[in-house]
Amino acid sequence: IQTSTTHHTNVKLGQQRTSFCAELDEQLFPSKTRCCFLQYIATKPDKFGIKFWVACDLKSKYICNVLPYLGKDPSRPSGERLSESVVMRLMEPFVDKGRAVTTDNFFTSLSLAQ
Repeated sequence: IQTSTTHHTNVKLGQQRTSFCAELDEQLFPSKTRCCFLQYIATKPDKFGIKFWVACDLKSKYICNVLPYLGKDPSRPSGERLSESVVMRLMEPFVDKGRAVTTDNFFTSLSLAQ
């Protein structure tokens, strides 16, 4: 694991490194609709919205995979952290293909690095 000064962590998925690098982060899309999965995040410019977990290609800036956050996931094992579940679900198509993943400190964990 290589940690930069901005608290992002690079994790290499698989054995061979290729030119594809992914960035994982959350995105809050502003919304005033009434629904059970509307989020309030005080630190965002638009406080209310629908949260998405997004994997983007760092080079092309295209979205590779996206998951909406719909509240507590009953299929997630009780011992698994939310961040680990999100990373593995977003990167599922790219695991064991030599992809590098950059995350912020929310997604960083020892079990993901292994």
